[in-house]
Amino acid sequence: MISLPRLLFYLVISLFTICLAFFMYLMFQEKEPLMERPASVPADAVPAIGADGGSWARCEYAEPPSLYCETYHSSDGAVYSRGNYVLSIDGETSDSRDEVPIADLMSGFSLFDGKYLYLESGARLVPDGVIDSPFRGDGGKKTVYSLGEIVSDEKQY
Repeated sequence: MISLPRLLFYLVISLFTICLAFFMYLMFQEKEPLMERPASVPADAVPAIGADGGSWARCEYAEPPSLYCETYHSSDGAVYSRGNYVLSIDGETSDSRDEVPIADLMSGFSLFDGKYLYLESGARLVPDGVIDSPFRGDGGKKTVYSLGEIVSDEKQY
């Protein structure tokens, strides 16, 4: 016969194990986007959901230290902006292409404010070079940046 203290011990260990297993399940399950992907948004673009509905972003490593990124409106998948960005961690640029696969880097995409792409780690992608922002329909504007700062006024086309 099992004593009461030993039975309570086994119950506590069992409950702890079940809770730990459930926590691990929640931690490692695949994130499902909370918004539907428009047909024009590439399959490898990642979502960021915000108060305005959110956006989608797709980046790839370009000539070091740049990343070429495209952002898309969440509602219809129209391109919001496209161009080169650099990874900025605490205000310092970084090139993580040798340590971090692009899919891992972009899995932390949390917000696009129209200029910066913010990552959950606290880092952000800052525009560096010509950023093209097409209008829905015809035309658009191009703005030249250097490490997030405008160096040439936007030009509409």
